[in-house]
Amino acid sequence: MKISIPRIMARVHADLVAQADKAVDGFGLSRTRCEELFDEFSHRLDEHFVFEEQGIFGFCDLEDKQVQTMVRRLRDEHEKLRQMAEEIAVDLNQDKHMDFSSFLSLFHSHQVFEDKSLYPRLNKDLSDDEKAKLWERIKNRKS
Repeated sequence: MKISIPRIMARVHADLVAQADKAVDGFGLSRTRCEELFDEFSHRLDEHFVFEEQGIFGFCDLEDKQVQTMVRRLRDEHEKLRQMAEEIAVDLNQDKHMDFSSFLSLFHSHQVFEDKSLYPRLNKDLSDDEKAKLWERIKNRKS
């Protein structure tokens, strides 16, 4: 089987995007249900970030300055998105009006950067055996 890291991770990201859309589209839902949906999404997002940081970034050639820069940017964005998710959760809990636009904008640009930059680079750089190992990690992940 020919493994395509960008194609695999695009599917993973599509699932996260669907959950994000569900979490922020609270039309007709109670505030409590909105909080629950966002908490579920936030937890899954954090699990996804941990998986990327521990399971995928380890396959990156960190001796390569371009790859180093990509990974540093992605780690920084993970932290920023985590922080923003925490702030949203607090605001939801305090029944404040929510504007998810900044969070969703960063979330989207982060995903696009991974899908267009890091994953194609890994796909090019990794051997078939390394891709198979990465595929096993992806299949066995929690998020």
